[in-house]
Amino acid sequence: MDRVTQSILTEFSENQNLANDPQEKQFELLACYSLLHKFCNEEFPPLDFVIGAGGDLGVDAAAIQINGDLYFDSQDVEQALQGAAECKVNIVIVQAKRSAHFESAVISDLSDNLCTLFKGKNAGVHSNPDIVEFKKSLDAVFDVIKKLRPMPHLYVYYVTTGIVGSDFLDEKRKAACARLSETNFFSEVDFELIGATELRDLYKGTQRQHEAHFTMEKKFTLPKMPGIEQAYSGVLRATDIVEMVTDQEGNVIKSLFFDNVRDFQGMNPVNRSIGDTIQTESRRQLFAVLNNGITMVTRRLDNAGDDFYMSDFQVVNGCRTCHVLAAFRNYLDERTYVNLRVIESKDEDAISAITEATNRQTAVSDDDLKAREEYQKDLEDMFNSFDGDEKLYFERRSQQYGSMSIEQTRIVNRNQLISAFAAMFLGEQHRAGRYTKKIREDRKEDLFTQQQDPLLYYTAAYALYRLEWLFRNGRIDRRYKIARYQLLAGMRVAIDGRNMDLPRGNRYSQRYCEAYLRILHRQADAERFFGELELLLDATVNANDPSRVLTRDLVKSVSFSDEFLARVARSDKWHRN
Repeated sequence: MDRVTQSILTEFSENQNLANDPQEKQFELLACYSLLHKFCNEEFPPLDFVIGAGGDLGVDAAAIQINGDLYFDSQDVEQALQGAAECKVNIVIVQAKRSAHFESAVISDLSDNLCTLFKGKNAGVHSNPDIVEFKKSLDAVFDVIKKLRPMPHLYVYYVTTGIVGSDFLDEKRKAACARLSETNFFSEVDFELIGATELRDLYKGTQRQHEAHFTMEKKFTLPKMPGIEQAYSGVLRATDIVEMVTDQEGNVIKSLFFDNVRDFQGMNPVNRSIGDTIQTESRRQLFAVLNNGITMVTRRLDNAGDDFYMSDFQVVNGCRTCHVLAAFRNYLDERTYVNLRVIESKDEDAISAITEATNRQTAVSDDDLKAREEYQKDLEDMFNSFDGDEKLYFERRSQQYGSMSIEQTRIVNRNQLISAFAAMFLGEQHRAGRYTKKIREDRKEDLFTQQQDPLLYYTAAYALYRLEWLFRNGRIDRRYKIARYQLLAGMRVAIDGRNMDLPRGNRYSQRYCEAYLRILHRQADAERFFGELELLLDATVNANDPSRVLTRDLVKSVSFSDEFLARVARSDKWHRN
Protein backbone atom coordinates (compact mmCIF):
# COMPACT_ATOMS: atom_id res chain seq x y z
CA MET A 1 0.00 0.00 0.00
CA ASP A 2 1.46 3.38 -0.99
CA ARG A 3 2.19 6.02 1.62
CA VAL A 4 -0.67 8.39 0.72
CA THR A 5 -3.32 5.64 0.74
CA GLN A 6 -1.92 4.39 4.06
CA SER A 7 -2.25 7.86 5.57
CA ILE A 8 -5.86 8.11 4.38
CA LEU A 9 -6.63 4.65 5.77
CA THR A 10 -5.10 5.66 9.12
CA GLU A 11 -7.11 8.91 9.21
CA PHE A 12 -10.34 7.09 8.31
CA SER A 13 -9.73 4.37 10.92
CA GLU A 14 -9.12 6.98 13.61
CA ASN A 15 -12.23 8.96 12.63
CA GLN A 16 -14.35 5.80 12.64
CA ASN A 17 -12.70 4.38 15.79
CA LEU A 18 -11.47 1.27 13.95
CA ALA A 19 -7.87 1.24 15.20
CA ASN A 20 -8.22 -2.28 16.65
CA ASP A 21 -9.56 -3.80 13.43
CA PRO A 22 -7.23 -5.68 11.08
CA GLN A 23 -6.08 -3.59 8.13
CA GLU A 24 -8.04 -5.74 5.68
CA LYS A 25 -11.31 -4.90 7.47
CA GLN A 26 -10.34 -1.22 7.70
CA PHE A 27 -9.77 -1.13 3.93
CA GLU A 28 -13.15 -2.78 3.22
CA LEU A 29 -14.87 -0.18 5.38
CA LEU A 30 -12.93 2.68 3.75
CA ALA A 31 -14.00 1.49 0.30
CA CYS A 32 -17.61 1.02 1.42
CA TYR A 33 -17.77 4.45 3.08
CA SER A 34 -16.12 6.33 0.21
CA LEU A 35 -18.21 4.72 -2.54
CA LEU A 36 -21.59 4.80 -0.76
CA HIS A 37 -21.01 8.49 -0.01
CA LYS A 38 -21.49 9.04 -3.76
CA PHE A 39 -25.09 7.97 -3.18
CA CYS A 40 -25.72 9.35 0.32
CA ASN A 41 -24.50 12.71 1.64
CA GLU A 42 -25.49 12.06 5.24
CA GLU A 43 -23.18 10.38 7.73
CA PHE A 44 -23.86 6.66 8.05
CA PRO A 45 -22.17 3.73 9.83
CA PRO A 46 -20.40 1.76 7.07
CA LEU A 47 -20.66 -1.42 9.14
CA ASP A 48 -24.39 -1.45 8.38
CA PHE A 49 -23.62 -2.23 4.72
CA VAL A 50 -20.61 -4.53 5.05
CA ILE A 51 -21.12 -8.24 4.30
CA GLY A 52 -19.79 -10.79 6.78
CA ALA A 53 -16.87 -12.99 5.72
CA GLY A 54 -17.41 -16.51 4.39
CA GLY A 55 -20.16 -17.38 1.94
CA ASP A 56 -20.18 -13.77 0.73
CA LEU A 57 -19.97 -14.47 -3.06
CA GLY A 58 -17.03 -12.06 -3.21
CA VAL A 59 -19.25 -9.15 -2.11
CA ASP A 60 -17.74 -7.03 0.68
CA ALA A 61 -20.46 -4.35 0.86
CA ALA A 62 -23.88 -3.82 -0.70
CA ALA A 63 -26.70 -1.29 -0.61
CA ILE A 64 -29.99 -0.51 -2.34
CA GLN A 65 -30.80 3.15 -2.91
CA ILE A 66 -34.51 3.99 -3.24
CA ASN A 67 -35.45 7.57 -4.11
CA GLY A 68 -32.20 8.85 -2.65
CA ASP A 69 -32.07 6.83 0.60
CA LEU A 70 -29.77 3.85 1.27
CA TYR A 71 -31.05 0.53 2.60
CA PHE A 72 -29.79 -2.99 3.23
CA ASP A 73 -32.45 -4.64 5.38
CA SER A 74 -35.29 -6.27 3.40
CA GLN A 75 -38.09 -4.87 5.56
CA ASP A 76 -36.65 -1.37 5.20
CA VAL A 77 -36.67 -1.88 1.44
CA GLU A 78 -40.27 -3.16 1.48
CA GLN A 79 -41.49 -0.18 3.50
CA ALA A 80 -39.66 2.32 1.31
CA LEU A 81 -41.18 0.77 -1.80
CA GLN A 82 -44.68 0.69 -0.29
CA GLY A 83 -44.49 4.37 0.63
CA ALA A 84 -43.73 5.59 -2.90
CA ALA A 85 -45.86 5.72 -6.04
CA GLU A 86 -42.77 5.53 -8.25
CA CYS A 87 -39.25 4.47 -7.36
CA LYS A 88 -35.82 5.24 -8.71
CA VAL A 89 -33.58 2.39 -7.58
CA ASN A 90 -29.81 1.99 -7.64
CA ILE A 91 -28.11 -1.23 -6.54
CA VAL A 92 -24.52 -0.87 -5.33
CA ILE A 93 -22.03 -3.74 -4.94
CA VAL A 94 -18.46 -3.33 -3.64
CA GLN A 95 -15.55 -5.74 -3.55
CA ALA A 96 -12.38 -4.43 -1.90
CA LYS A 97 -8.92 -6.00 -1.69
CA ARG A 98 -5.71 -4.44 -0.36
CA SER A 99 -3.79 -5.99 -3.24
CA ALA A 100 -1.53 -3.65 -5.24
CA HIS A 101 -2.94 -4.95 -8.52
CA PHE A 102 -6.24 -6.00 -10.12
CA GLU A 103 -6.94 -9.64 -10.99
CA SER A 104 -8.95 -10.60 -14.05
CA ALA A 105 -10.23 -13.73 -12.28
CA VAL A 106 -11.81 -11.58 -9.57
CA ILE A 107 -13.77 -9.62 -12.19
CA SER A 108 -15.02 -12.82 -13.84
CA ASP A 109 -15.86 -14.57 -10.56
CA LEU A 110 -17.70 -11.55 -9.17
CA SER A 111 -19.83 -11.12 -12.30
CA ASP A 112 -20.61 -14.88 -12.34
CA ASN A 113 -21.63 -14.83 -8.67
CA LEU A 114 -23.80 -11.76 -9.14
CA CYS A 115 -25.57 -13.25 -12.18
CA THR A 116 -26.34 -16.32 -10.08
CA LEU A 117 -27.57 -14.15 -7.21
CA PHE A 118 -29.83 -12.01 -9.40
CA LYS A 119 -31.31 -14.89 -11.41
CA GLY A 120 -31.56 -17.52 -8.66
CA LYS A 121 -34.66 -18.24 -6.60
CA ASN A 122 -32.60 -17.95 -3.41
CA ALA A 123 -29.15 -16.87 -2.29
CA GLY A 124 -27.70 -20.38 -2.33
CA VAL A 125 -27.21 -22.90 0.46
CA HIS A 126 -23.65 -21.79 1.19
CA SER A 127 -24.39 -18.04 1.40
CA ASN A 128 -23.97 -16.28 4.72
CA PRO A 129 -26.91 -14.55 6.51
CA ASP A 130 -26.01 -11.11 5.11
CA ILE A 131 -26.15 -12.35 1.52
CA VAL A 132 -29.45 -14.11 2.27
CA GLU A 133 -30.84 -10.82 3.62
CA PHE A 134 -29.56 -8.88 0.61
CA LYS A 135 -31.21 -11.40 -1.72
CA LYS A 136 -34.52 -10.78 0.09
CA SER A 137 -34.04 -7.05 -0.47
CA LEU A 138 -33.39 -7.61 -4.18
CA ASP A 139 -36.51 -9.77 -4.45
CA ALA A 140 -38.55 -7.04 -2.75
CA VAL A 141 -37.39 -4.57 -5.42
CA PHE A 142 -38.23 -6.81 -8.37
CA ASP A 143 -41.60 -7.78 -6.87
CA VAL A 144 -42.86 -4.23 -7.49
CA ILE A 145 -41.53 -3.88 -11.01
CA LYS A 146 -44.45 -1.66 -12.07
CA LYS A 147 -43.25 1.03 -9.63
CA LEU A 148 -39.72 1.13 -11.00
CA ARG A 149 -39.06 4.16 -13.21
CA PRO A 150 -36.82 3.07 -14.91
CA MET A 151 -35.54 -0.41 -14.05
CA PRO A 152 -32.75 -0.35 -11.43
CA HIS A 153 -29.26 0.90 -12.27
CA LEU A 154 -26.55 -1.55 -11.13
CA TYR A 155 -23.19 -0.21 -9.93
CA VAL A 156 -20.39 -2.72 -9.27
CA TYR A 157 -17.04 -1.54 -7.90
CA TYR A 158 -13.84 -3.56 -7.64
CA VAL A 159 -11.41 -1.69 -5.37
CA THR A 160 -7.68 -2.27 -4.85
CA THR A 161 -4.63 -0.13 -4.08
CA GLY A 162 -3.38 -0.64 -7.66
CA ILE A 163 -3.39 1.47 -10.82
CA VAL A 164 -6.27 1.50 -13.32
CA GLY A 165 -5.30 1.42 -16.98
CA SER A 166 -4.75 -2.09 -18.36
CA ASP A 167 -6.45 -2.70 -21.72
CA PHE A 168 -6.81 -6.39 -20.87
CA LEU A 169 -8.60 -5.61 -17.60
CA ASP A 170 -10.80 -3.08 -19.37
CA GLU A 171 -11.94 -5.81 -21.77
CA LYS A 172 -12.70 -8.05 -18.79
CA ARG A 173 -14.65 -5.21 -17.19
CA LYS A 174 -16.69 -4.64 -20.35
CA ALA A 175 -17.41 -8.37 -20.61
CA ALA A 176 -18.64 -8.37 -16.99
CA CYS A 177 -20.92 -5.39 -17.78
CA ALA A 178 -22.34 -7.22 -20.80
CA ARG A 179 -22.92 -10.40 -18.82
CA LEU A 180 -24.78 -8.56 -16.06
CA SER A 181 -26.82 -6.58 -18.61
CA GLU A 182 -27.97 -9.83 -20.21
CA THR A 183 -29.86 -10.72 -17.02
CA ASN A 184 -32.42 -8.06 -18.16
CA PHE A 185 -32.90 -6.86 -14.59
CA PHE A 186 -31.27 -3.46 -15.09
CA SER A 187 -31.69 -0.33 -17.18
CA GLU A 188 -27.93 0.27 -16.97
CA VAL A 189 -24.91 -1.56 -15.60
CA ASP A 190 -21.66 0.13 -14.54
CA PHE A 191 -18.71 -2.05 -13.52
CA GLU A 192 -15.84 0.18 -12.40
CA LEU A 193 -12.27 -0.48 -11.30
CA ILE A 194 -11.22 1.79 -8.42
CA GLY A 195 -7.49 2.13 -7.77
CA ALA A 196 -5.52 4.05 -5.16
CA THR A 197 -5.88 7.40 -6.94
CA GLU A 198 -9.64 7.04 -7.46
CA LEU A 199 -10.15 5.90 -3.86
CA ARG A 200 -8.24 8.91 -2.51
CA ASP A 201 -10.40 11.27 -4.57
CA LEU A 202 -13.59 9.56 -3.40
CA TYR A 203 -12.56 9.78 0.25
CA LYS A 204 -11.66 13.46 -0.05
CA GLY A 205 -15.09 14.01 -1.59
CA THR A 206 -16.76 12.76 1.59
CA GLN A 207 -15.27 15.69 3.50
CA ARG A 208 -16.38 18.48 1.18
CA GLN A 209 -19.27 20.76 2.02
CA HIS A 210 -21.94 21.41 -0.60
CA GLU A 211 -20.75 23.91 -3.20
CA ALA A 212 -22.06 25.23 -6.50
CA HIS A 213 -20.98 27.47 -9.38
CA PHE A 214 -23.66 29.21 -11.44
CA THR A 215 -24.28 32.23 -13.67
CA MET A 216 -27.28 34.47 -12.88
CA GLU A 217 -27.58 37.18 -15.51
CA LYS A 218 -31.08 38.39 -14.61
CA LYS A 219 -30.89 39.51 -10.97
CA PHE A 220 -30.93 42.45 -8.61
CA THR A 221 -29.12 43.03 -5.33
CA LEU A 222 -31.23 43.31 -2.18
CA PRO A 223 -30.45 46.19 0.23
CA LYS A 224 -28.34 45.64 3.36
CA MET A 225 -30.18 43.94 6.22
CA PRO A 226 -29.20 42.95 9.78
CA GLY A 227 -27.57 39.50 9.93
CA ILE A 228 -27.37 39.27 6.11
CA GLU A 229 -23.98 39.55 4.40
CA GLN A 230 -25.51 39.89 0.92
CA ALA A 231 -28.60 38.72 -0.95
CA TYR A 232 -29.73 38.47 -4.56
CA SER A 233 -33.06 37.81 -6.22
CA GLY A 234 -33.42 36.81 -9.85
CA VAL A 235 -34.12 34.00 -12.25
CA LEU A 236 -31.91 31.06 -13.14
CA ARG A 237 -32.23 28.41 -15.82
CA ALA A 238 -33.99 25.34 -14.45
CA THR A 239 -31.21 23.12 -15.79
CA ASP A 240 -28.73 25.01 -13.59
CA ILE A 241 -30.95 24.46 -10.54
CA VAL A 242 -31.03 20.71 -11.25
CA GLU A 243 -27.25 20.63 -11.54
CA MET A 244 -26.91 22.40 -8.17
CA VAL A 245 -29.17 20.01 -6.26
CA THR A 246 -28.18 16.63 -7.77
CA ASP A 247 -25.04 14.52 -7.43
CA GLN A 248 -22.88 12.93 -10.12
CA GLU A 249 -25.32 10.04 -10.42
CA GLY A 250 -28.27 12.39 -10.99
CA ASN A 251 -29.83 11.80 -7.56
CA VAL A 252 -31.27 14.70 -5.58
CA ILE A 253 -28.92 15.49 -2.67
CA LYS A 254 -31.32 15.02 0.22
CA SER A 255 -29.06 16.63 2.80
CA LEU A 256 -29.46 19.99 1.00
CA PHE A 257 -33.02 20.09 2.34
CA PHE A 258 -32.34 19.55 6.07
CA ASP A 259 -33.51 23.10 6.81
CA ASN A 260 -36.64 22.72 4.67
CA VAL A 261 -39.65 22.16 6.90
CA ARG A 262 -41.35 19.62 4.66
CA ASP A 263 -39.76 16.56 3.11
CA PHE A 264 -40.63 15.80 -0.51
CA GLN A 265 -44.01 14.04 -0.59
CA GLY A 266 -43.42 12.04 -3.76
CA MET A 267 -45.47 12.36 -6.93
CA ASN A 268 -48.74 13.38 -5.29
CA PRO A 269 -51.40 15.22 -7.38
CA VAL A 270 -49.86 18.66 -6.76
CA ASN A 271 -46.38 17.54 -7.78
CA ARG A 272 -47.74 15.71 -10.81
CA SER A 273 -49.44 18.95 -11.83
CA ILE A 274 -46.07 20.74 -11.67
CA GLY A 275 -44.64 17.91 -13.76
CA ASP A 276 -47.42 18.36 -16.32
CA THR A 277 -46.48 22.03 -16.60
CA ILE A 278 -42.87 21.10 -17.31
CA GLN A 279 -43.90 18.55 -19.94
CA THR A 280 -46.10 21.07 -21.79
CA GLU A 281 -43.89 23.32 -23.93
CA SER A 282 -46.08 26.42 -23.86
CA ARG A 283 -46.55 26.28 -20.07
CA ARG A 284 -42.93 25.28 -19.43
CA GLN A 285 -41.83 28.69 -20.67
CA LEU A 286 -44.14 30.30 -18.07
CA PHE A 287 -42.64 28.33 -15.17
CA ALA A 288 -41.03 31.37 -13.52
CA VAL A 289 -44.46 33.08 -13.16
CA LEU A 290 -46.38 29.90 -12.29
CA ASN A 291 -44.05 28.75 -9.49
CA ASN A 292 -43.09 30.52 -6.25
CA GLY A 293 -39.44 29.60 -6.74
CA ILE A 294 -36.59 28.59 -4.46
CA THR A 295 -34.79 30.20 -1.53
CA MET A 296 -31.23 29.15 -0.70
CA VAL A 297 -29.18 30.22 2.31
CA THR A 298 -25.40 29.90 2.13
CA ARG A 299 -22.61 30.48 4.64
CA ARG A 300 -20.28 31.63 1.84
CA LEU A 301 -21.13 33.48 -1.38
CA ASP A 302 -18.58 34.93 -3.81
CA ASN A 303 -19.38 36.58 -7.11
CA ALA A 304 -17.66 38.29 -10.00
CA GLY A 305 -20.27 40.01 -12.12
CA ASP A 306 -22.86 37.39 -13.07
CA ASP A 307 -20.74 34.41 -11.97
CA PHE A 308 -21.40 33.04 -8.47
CA TYR A 309 -19.76 30.50 -6.16
CA MET A 310 -21.37 29.32 -2.94
CA SER A 311 -20.53 26.64 -0.38
CA ASP A 312 -22.19 25.17 2.71
CA PHE A 313 -25.66 26.02 1.45
CA GLN A 314 -29.18 24.78 2.13
CA VAL A 315 -32.49 24.97 0.28
CA VAL A 316 -34.76 26.42 2.97
CA ASN A 317 -37.80 26.71 0.70
CA GLY A 318 -38.52 25.03 -2.63
CA CYS A 319 -37.95 21.34 -1.83
CA ARG A 320 -40.92 20.36 -4.00
CA THR A 321 -39.78 22.50 -6.93
CA CYS A 322 -36.25 21.09 -6.88
CA HIS A 323 -37.41 17.47 -6.76
CA VAL A 324 -39.96 17.86 -9.56
CA LEU A 325 -37.48 19.71 -11.77
CA ALA A 326 -34.99 16.90 -11.26
CA ALA A 327 -37.62 14.24 -12.00
CA PHE A 328 -38.59 15.92 -15.30
CA ARG A 329 -35.15 17.25 -16.24
CA ASN A 330 -35.33 15.71 -19.72
CA TYR A 331 -38.07 18.20 -20.64
CA LEU A 332 -36.19 21.31 -19.48
CA ASP A 333 -34.68 23.66 -22.03
CA GLU A 334 -32.81 26.97 -22.04
CA ARG A 335 -36.08 28.92 -21.96
CA THR A 336 -37.24 27.34 -18.66
CA TYR A 337 -36.44 29.68 -15.77
CA VAL A 338 -36.97 29.49 -12.00
CA ASN A 339 -37.20 32.30 -9.45
CA LEU A 340 -34.22 32.11 -7.10
CA ARG A 341 -33.25 34.01 -3.96
CA VAL A 342 -29.70 33.48 -2.69
CA ILE A 343 -28.90 34.80 0.79
CA GLU A 344 -25.50 34.75 2.48
CA SER A 345 -25.67 34.67 6.27
CA LYS A 346 -23.77 33.17 9.18
CA ASP A 347 -26.29 34.48 11.71
CA GLU A 348 -28.27 31.48 12.97
CA ASP A 349 -31.15 33.67 14.20
CA ALA A 350 -31.45 35.30 10.78
CA ILE A 351 -31.35 31.92 9.04
CA SER A 352 -34.10 30.59 11.33
CA ALA A 353 -36.21 33.66 10.62
CA ILE A 354 -35.79 33.15 6.86
CA THR A 355 -36.79 29.48 7.16
CA GLU A 356 -39.84 30.39 9.23
CA ALA A 357 -40.96 33.20 6.94
CA THR A 358 -40.48 31.39 3.62
CA ASN A 359 -42.38 28.33 4.87
CA ARG A 360 -45.44 30.23 6.07
CA GLN A 361 -46.83 29.60 2.58
CA THR A 362 -47.07 25.86 3.34
CA ALA A 363 -49.52 24.04 5.57
CA VAL A 364 -47.14 24.24 8.54
CA SER A 365 -48.24 26.41 11.43
CA ASP A 366 -46.15 29.32 12.74
CA ASP A 367 -45.97 27.61 16.13
CA ASP A 368 -44.65 24.38 14.55
CA LEU A 369 -41.99 26.28 12.63
CA LYS A 370 -40.80 28.28 15.60
CA ALA A 371 -40.82 25.26 17.94
CA ARG A 372 -38.90 23.16 15.44
CA GLU A 373 -36.12 25.68 15.04
CA GLU A 374 -35.85 26.50 18.74
CA TYR A 375 -35.75 22.85 19.80
CA GLN A 376 -33.04 22.01 17.24
CA LYS A 377 -30.91 24.78 18.74
CA ASP A 378 -31.61 23.51 22.26
CA LEU A 379 -30.43 20.05 21.19
CA GLU A 380 -27.24 21.47 19.71
CA ASP A 381 -26.57 23.46 22.89
CA MET A 382 -27.15 20.37 25.03
CA PHE A 383 -24.70 18.28 23.01
CA ASN A 384 -22.15 21.12 23.14
CA SER A 385 -22.36 21.28 26.94
CA PHE A 386 -20.34 18.04 27.27
CA ASP A 387 -16.56 17.76 26.89
CA GLY A 388 -13.86 15.14 26.47
CA ASP A 389 -15.00 11.55 26.02
CA GLU A 390 -18.58 12.61 26.83
CA LYS A 391 -18.70 14.90 23.78
CA LEU A 392 -21.03 14.23 20.85
CA TYR A 393 -21.91 16.58 17.99
CA PHE A 394 -25.50 17.03 16.86
CA GLU A 395 -25.52 17.71 13.11
CA ARG A 396 -28.33 20.25 12.78
CA ARG A 397 -27.45 20.85 9.13
CA SER A 398 -25.66 18.66 6.60
CA GLN A 399 -21.84 18.77 6.65
CA GLN A 400 -22.00 21.17 9.59
CA TYR A 401 -18.72 19.79 10.91
CA GLY A 402 -17.21 18.97 7.51
CA SER A 403 -14.33 21.42 7.87
CA MET A 404 -13.46 20.33 11.44
CA SER A 405 -11.18 17.49 12.50
CA ILE A 406 -13.71 15.45 14.47
CA GLU A 407 -14.04 11.73 15.06
CA GLN A 408 -16.88 10.93 12.65
CA THR A 409 -18.49 8.40 15.00
CA ARG A 410 -19.25 11.25 17.43
CA ILE A 411 -21.39 13.12 14.88
CA VAL A 412 -25.11 12.36 15.26
CA ASN A 413 -27.55 13.34 12.51
CA ARG A 414 -31.32 13.59 12.91
CA ASN A 415 -32.15 10.14 11.59
CA GLN A 416 -29.64 8.49 13.92
CA LEU A 417 -31.00 10.51 16.84
CA ILE A 418 -34.59 9.52 16.04
CA SER A 419 -33.62 5.83 15.84
CA ALA A 420 -31.81 5.91 19.18
CA PHE A 421 -34.52 7.87 21.00
CA ALA A 422 -37.38 5.83 19.53
CA ALA A 423 -35.70 2.56 20.51
CA MET A 424 -34.73 3.62 23.99
CA PHE A 425 -37.69 5.67 25.12
CA LEU A 426 -40.65 5.13 22.75
CA GLY A 427 -40.82 1.33 22.56
CA GLU A 428 -39.95 1.29 18.85
CA GLN A 429 -36.89 -0.97 19.18
CA HIS A 430 -38.25 -3.52 16.66
CA ARG A 431 -38.31 -0.94 13.85
CA ALA A 432 -35.88 1.79 14.98
CA GLY A 433 -33.16 0.56 12.67
CA ARG A 434 -35.45 0.56 9.71
CA TYR A 435 -37.46 3.10 7.77
CA THR A 436 -37.12 6.17 10.02
CA LYS A 437 -39.50 8.23 7.88
CA LYS A 438 -42.31 5.93 9.04
CA ILE A 439 -41.40 6.50 12.69
CA ARG A 440 -41.29 10.27 12.11
CA GLU A 441 -44.79 10.12 10.65
CA ASP A 442 -46.30 7.73 13.22
CA ARG A 443 -44.68 9.28 16.31
CA LYS A 444 -44.44 12.94 15.31
CA GLU A 445 -46.31 13.99 18.47
CA ASP A 446 -43.65 12.25 20.58
CA LEU A 447 -40.51 13.59 18.87
CA PHE A 448 -38.68 16.87 19.47
CA THR A 449 -41.41 18.38 21.64
CA GLN A 450 -40.84 21.34 23.94
CA GLN A 451 -41.97 19.22 26.91
CA GLN A 452 -38.98 16.90 26.50
CA ASP A 453 -35.64 17.79 28.05
CA PRO A 454 -32.94 17.70 25.33
CA LEU A 455 -30.85 15.69 27.80
CA LEU A 456 -33.07 12.68 27.00
CA TYR A 457 -31.96 12.85 23.37
CA TYR A 458 -28.30 13.21 24.32
CA THR A 459 -28.65 10.17 26.61
CA ALA A 460 -30.14 8.03 23.84
CA ALA A 461 -27.49 9.23 21.37
CA TYR A 462 -24.66 8.49 23.78
CA ALA A 463 -26.07 5.04 24.55
CA LEU A 464 -25.99 4.23 20.83
CA TYR A 465 -22.49 5.74 20.49
CA ARG A 466 -21.18 3.66 23.41
CA LEU A 467 -22.77 0.48 22.09
CA GLU A 468 -21.32 1.07 18.60
CA TRP A 469 -17.92 1.70 20.23
CA LEU A 470 -18.13 -1.66 22.00
CA PHE A 471 -18.96 -3.37 18.69
CA ARG A 472 -16.16 -1.64 16.78
CA ASN A 473 -13.56 -2.47 19.41
CA GLY A 474 -14.55 -6.10 19.79
CA ARG A 475 -15.78 -5.74 23.39
CA ILE A 476 -19.15 -7.15 22.27
CA ASP A 477 -19.41 -9.67 19.44
CA ARG A 478 -20.53 -7.89 16.26
CA ARG A 479 -23.11 -10.56 15.56
CA TYR A 480 -25.26 -8.79 18.19
CA LYS A 481 -25.14 -5.54 16.19
CA ILE A 482 -28.39 -6.39 14.41
CA ALA A 483 -30.06 -6.28 17.86
CA ARG A 484 -28.50 -3.00 18.99
CA TYR A 485 -31.86 -1.26 19.33
CA GLN A 486 -33.19 -4.12 21.45
CA LEU A 487 -30.15 -3.66 23.68
CA LEU A 488 -30.93 0.08 24.02
CA ALA A 489 -34.51 -0.75 25.02
CA GLY A 490 -33.12 -3.37 27.38
CA MET A 491 -31.06 -0.71 29.13
CA ARG A 492 -34.18 1.39 29.72
CA VAL A 493 -36.07 -1.58 31.18
CA ALA A 494 -33.08 -2.64 33.31
CA ILE A 495 -32.82 0.83 34.85
CA ASP A 496 -36.45 1.98 34.90
CA GLY A 497 -38.59 -1.15 34.59
CA ARG A 498 -41.43 -1.32 32.07
CA ASN A 499 -42.54 2.25 32.82
CA MET A 500 -42.72 4.14 29.49
CA ASP A 501 -43.50 7.57 30.99
CA LEU A 502 -40.74 10.09 30.39
CA PRO A 503 -40.01 12.69 33.09
CA ARG A 504 -41.31 16.23 32.67
CA GLY A 505 -39.17 19.19 33.72
CA ASN A 506 -35.42 19.60 33.68
CA ARG A 507 -34.82 18.67 37.33
CA TYR A 508 -36.56 15.30 37.04
CA SER A 509 -35.02 14.63 33.63
CA GLN A 510 -31.50 15.25 34.89
CA ARG A 511 -31.98 12.82 37.76
CA TYR A 512 -33.56 10.29 35.38
CA CYS A 513 -30.78 10.54 32.77
CA GLU A 514 -28.01 10.52 35.36
CA ALA A 515 -28.80 6.86 36.11
CA TYR A 516 -28.02 6.04 32.46
CA LEU A 517 -25.06 8.36 32.00
CA ARG A 518 -23.27 7.12 35.15
CA ILE A 519 -22.96 3.80 33.33
CA LEU A 520 -22.52 5.00 29.76
CA HIS A 521 -19.78 7.54 30.48
CA ARG A 522 -17.62 4.81 32.06
CA GLN A 523 -16.46 2.39 29.39
CA ALA A 524 -15.89 -0.55 31.74
CA ASP A 525 -19.29 -0.12 33.42
CA ALA A 526 -21.03 0.10 30.05
CA GLU A 527 -19.24 -3.01 28.83
CA ARG A 528 -20.34 -5.00 31.91
CA PHE A 529 -23.91 -3.67 31.63
CA PHE A 530 -24.39 -4.49 27.95
CA GLY A 531 -22.59 -7.80 28.53
CA GLU A 532 -25.34 -8.79 30.99
CA LEU A 533 -27.99 -7.76 28.45
CA GLU A 534 -26.17 -9.82 25.82
CA LEU A 535 -26.54 -12.93 28.00
CA LEU A 536 -30.26 -12.27 28.40
CA LEU A 537 -30.55 -11.78 24.64
CA ASP A 538 -28.92 -15.19 24.08
CA ALA A 539 -31.27 -16.75 26.62
CA THR A 540 -34.26 -15.28 24.78
CA VAL A 541 -33.04 -16.54 21.41
CA ASN A 542 -32.52 -20.08 22.74
CA ALA A 543 -35.50 -20.19 25.11
CA ASN A 544 -37.65 -22.61 23.11
CA ASP A 545 -35.14 -23.89 20.59
CA PRO A 546 -31.43 -24.25 21.50
CA SER A 547 -30.55 -24.40 17.80
CA ARG A 548 -32.19 -21.04 17.00
CA VAL A 549 -29.81 -18.20 16.07
CA LEU A 550 -30.12 -14.43 16.17
CA THR A 551 -31.27 -13.18 12.76
CA ARG A 552 -32.52 -9.93 11.26
CA ASP A 553 -36.01 -11.41 10.92
CA LEU A 554 -36.03 -12.36 14.58
CA VAL A 555 -35.11 -8.90 15.89
CA LYS A 556 -37.86 -7.32 13.77
CA SER A 557 -40.44 -9.42 15.59
CA VAL A 558 -42.50 -7.55 18.19
CA SER A 559 -43.01 -10.79 20.14
CA PHE A 560 -39.24 -11.39 20.33
CA SER A 561 -38.63 -7.85 21.61
CA ASP A 562 -41.41 -8.26 24.19
CA GLU A 563 -40.00 -11.60 25.34
CA PHE A 564 -36.50 -10.16 25.67
CA LEU A 565 -37.66 -7.08 27.61
CA ALA A 566 -39.80 -9.23 29.90
CA ARG A 567 -36.72 -11.33 30.66
CA VAL A 568 -34.74 -8.14 31.40
CA ALA A 569 -37.52 -6.91 33.70
CA ARG A 570 -37.53 -10.20 35.64
CA SER A 571 -33.77 -10.19 36.15
CA ASP A 572 -32.46 -9.34 39.63
CA LYS A 573 -29.17 -7.92 38.30
CA TRP A 574 -30.33 -4.29 38.14
CA HIS A 575 -30.67 -1.42 40.59
CA ARG A 576 -33.67 0.45 39.21
CA ASN A 577 -34.79 4.07 39.61
